[in-house]
Amino acid sequence: MAGSVALPGGAPHCAGTWIGAVATLLRRRRWPRFWKDWQGIPVRGASGGLDLCGCIVLSLMSSSIREEDVRLPAGLELDHSVTRPDGTRPVIISFGMQEDVRPGFVPAILGERYLEFIVTVPGVRLADASGGTTSGPFGYLTLFYLNDLWATVLGQMMGFPKKASRIGTTENSYSICRLSGGVPILSAEFQISGQVVNPFQSSDFEPYLKFLNAPVIRRSPFGPFRCEGIEIAKDQSMMQPIEARVQVNADDIPGLPRGAHRFASAENQPMGACRVRYPWRLNRLRSCRDSGAALPGG
Repeated sequence: MAGSVALPGGAPHCAGTWIGAVATLLRRRRWPRFWKDWQGIPVRGASGGLDLCGCIVLSLMSSSIREEDVRLPAGLELDHSVTRPDGTRPVIISFGMQEDVRPGFVPAILGERYLEFIVTVPGVRLADASGGTTSGPFGYLTLFYLNDLWATVLGQMMGFPKKASRIGTTENSYSICRLSGGVPILSAEFQISGQVVNPFQSSDFEPYLKFLNAPVIRRSPFGPFRCEGIEIAKDQSMMQPIEARVQVNADDIPGLPRGAHRFASAENQPMGACRVRYPWRLNRLRSCRDSGAALPGG
């Protein structure tokens, strides 16, 4: 079938016409079929302020990439303390659904819902930190694919490398195609393999925390780098181990070469696969060199 992705264990569901793809980008407030049992749970204490906030439901896993294969914008460099003895370092892969994304003063019912795939390179620093006491580490969000026009445009205006795409889902699968022509990029299938716990009280999730607790850094379209701390409502967070199979059909996914990949669950492997839900708020730091830059409340 032209313009489709063959899921590891299911039927293709990323096909469609160009008009249909554009219509999907413009469709708002839609509940996609993806981990439906974790969607729509009321969030406490999320209102107020100008900062962006929302809730994310995602399948999370990690892969490895060699230092020399990491591509960063000018002005950033790798923190070598994250590099393993074999010369590789982790990248964090997430297949997610963003829920009710909006400025804090806007009611949740008016927020955006969309699917979003993100690759994060943790352990990044400013190349010249002479102007302050803190230069990182930060997380650099190096790749996005999402299926919402407004979120794509807003993200690009903020300096995030977001790309509009076609994304299809079932309850436990996810497929991404390029917007033009529906060319397959990657597909994934997930299987639950453990119990639901609070991730901030689980040793299985602990290896992720030192990276999730770091602010994210982006290059503003207007010049300087900007940094945000991600404030997570820890008491409203959930995590459950999963197993994952991912088929990659492109050559530009950091840490995921073309081909088939399997990911063991977080119960059985450090930084293994799990599904996670947490409410979040993006808090802009005054400067990327602010002393003590870290996760607010972390």
